[in-house]
Amino acid sequence: YGAVLSVSAKGSIIENITFTGGRAAAEASANCVVIGSFGGTLRNCRITSSIWNGKNAIKGAISCQSADGKIERCIVDNNSLPHQSWGAGIYITAGIVENCLVYNNETKGISKGSGIYSTGGTVRNCTVVGNRTNVSAKGIYVESGSAKIINCISASNNVNDWGVSNAA
Repeated sequence: YGAVLSVSAKGSIIENITFTGGRAAAEASANCVVIGSFGGTLRNCRITSSIWNGKNAIKGAISCQSADGKIERCIVDNNSLPHQSWGAGIYITAGIVENCLVYNNETKGISKGSGIYSTGGTVRNCTVVGNRTNVSAKGIYVESGSAKIINCISASNNVNDWGVSNAA
C-alpha cells in the first residue's frame, strides 16, 4: 500500500498513537494510514500534518478499504493533498468511521471532499469542520448510493474558488 502504516488483519487494533507529518511512497493508497482489505481498527488516534507532494492521485490521510475496517474516536487534522485527490482527511470505500473529528484538511486542484470522501461504508456521529478545497464538495463528498452518512455535523467547510460555505 505504500503508506506510513498499513493494517489488514481483522481483529487487529492500532490505538492511542499520534501520526505526525506522514509522507507516503509514490504509489501509496493513502498518505498515512491504510486499513486494507482484511480490516482492522484505528482507535483514539490523531493523524495530523500529512502532506502529499507527489504527482499521482492519492486518497486521504486515512484510507479504509474493508467492511471489517473501523476508524473510531480519531482526530484527523491539518492534512493536505494536491491535484486530483479525494478526501484529504478520510477516504472510505467500506467499513465504519465513527465519533471522529475531521478538521482543517485541504485538497487542491481536481479534488472532492476535503474532509471525507465516501464511496461506501458508514460515517456516523462525526464532526467535519473547517476543511477546504478548490473545486467540489467541501466537507463530505458521497460518490455512491451505498455510502451512509448518519448523524454527522458538517460546518464551515469552504470551496476556495467559489466562496461557498456550510455545505456537505
